[in-house]
This record gives sequence, C-alpha cells and structure tokens, in this order.
Amino acid sequence: NDIDNIICAGTNITFSSTQNNGGILPFYQWKLNGNNIGLNAPTLTLNTIIDGDIISLMMTSNAIPCLFTTNAVSNLIPIKVLTSNITASANKTNICYGDTIILKGSGAVSYKWDNNVTDNKPFVPTITTTYNILGTDSNGCKNTASVIIKVNSLPFAEYIQSSSNKLMVLGTILLNGHASLGKPPYTYHWKTDISKATIIDKINP
Repeated sequence: NDIDNIICAGTNITFSSTQNNGGILPFYQWKLNGNNIGLNAPTLTLNTIIDGDIISLMMTSNAIPCLFTTNAVSNLIPIKVLTSNITASANKTNICYGDTIILKGSGAVSYKWDNNVTDNKPFVPTITTTYNILGTDSNGCKNTASVIIKVNSLPFAEYIQSSSNKLMVLGTILLNGHASLGKPPYTYHWKTDISKATIIDKINP
C-alpha cells in the first residue's frame, strides 16, 4: 500500500506491504516497471522515481503447506512525479562596482535567495558572486536555480604625463593620461579651467 502516490521530484517515497498466510519469513521481491529492485524486505524506499514509474511486489510464502510454492502479486502502484521549474534572472549580469541590480525568481510562489538577497528588490553587489535561489511551488515542491553576477572594478586614473613642464603663453604641450584597474582600452575625458587653458581632445589618451 502507499499513502500518497503523488510526490515531488527527488523526494523519498516508502512503499510498505501487508501479507496474510506468508509464514514467519516470507520472501519479498519488489519490482520497478516489472524489473526486480530492492532487498528482501517488507518495505522499499526510493528517491529516484520518475513520472509514470510503476511499483509492485511479489511475495513468496514460507508457510506450510505453501512453502515456497505460491507467489502472491500485489496491486500496481503508478507514481506521479511533480517537477518544479524554477528559474533565476537578473536585470544585469555584468556590472561595474557600485551598480544596483535586481534578482528575480520565477516558476514558484515563494523564493529564498542566499547572500541576504530579497527577491525582486534592488541591492548593490560588491564582488563577483553566484547567487542561488530556492523556490517552492503551489504543490509544495522545491527546486533551486542560480545566476552569476560579474562585478567589474572601476578604472583608476593614476597620473598625467606631460611632454614638458614649461609652457610659453599660447603654447602647446601634450598630455598623456595613465589609468589602471577596470578593463582596457580606456577612454579619457579631460577637464580643466577653461579660463586658463583649453584642452583639445584629439589624441586619446
């Protein structure tokens, strides 16, 4: 017999049997889709059942005068396996340090993220991280999903190199910017006091 033949994927399910006139030590042979499975025992526990599998039991009595001559075959138990299709998504997966993102689960009715993330609420990641979500659907079945957020370092303008440390009035010098971190190649945007000098950004850097 079974209490509930509808289960969530990956759930343990235990089958048990009752017998009459089986003797003190009857022999139990469990079957999965007609194939022998399990041990010689009155119960069978599985967690690899797939949708549509059928469980049955054949028992051989050792009771006199039926000693090992009579096989009793149980009813067939078809199993319905429910699968939760949980997905995890982000509005951005490749960001700069300091950017805000939103992670969102779908396919369930409730969600729980790790790393103190709240579903569909903005937050600021600080390092590249794999975020995992546990979703529970309307059947009570659970499943997990994940999404990787890559956090890129901000570029750092280290110093400016000048072609000369002296400049005549209305003269011209060449300035070269040097940066690090982030991801090259870099784009430079020059700023100055326009009342004192003009930068012609024709050469980059």
